[in-house]
Amino acid sequence: MTIIYIALGGAIGAIARHFMSGFIIHHIGDKLPLGTIFVNITGCFLIGFLGALAGRYNMSAEARSFVFVGFISAFTTFSTYSLETYNLFRSGQMGYAAVNFALSNVAGVAAVFLGVLISRCV
Repeated sequence: MTIIYIALGGAIGAIARHFMSGFIIHHIGDKLPLGTIFVNITGCFLIGFLGALAGRYNMSAEARSFVFVGFISAFTTFSTYSLETYNLFRSGQMGYAAVNFALSNVAGVAAVFLGVLISRCV
């Protein structure tokens, strides 16, 4: 049954990533991979927030599998981020590569902290 929860969460997470990233690209542009950055930061926030709540409220193993292994793992796009950063460097766009690296890493870790802090208010 755990595999079904992971698969379902993964399918929903992948679809959510596709639509959220596409929405950002459509409304802001694709000069910098802001769709990927936004998804990664949102995923970092969610894993911090939901991870803290999961411990506090004794989330079931099935729910943890659905949320963390399925949804968040499929939703975040760290491998995509890595490839996009590499491609920016390779194409000589060092400034964009540096911004992509800094935003994804610094804002991502900050979003985890923020998620944990906000979870304490719930």
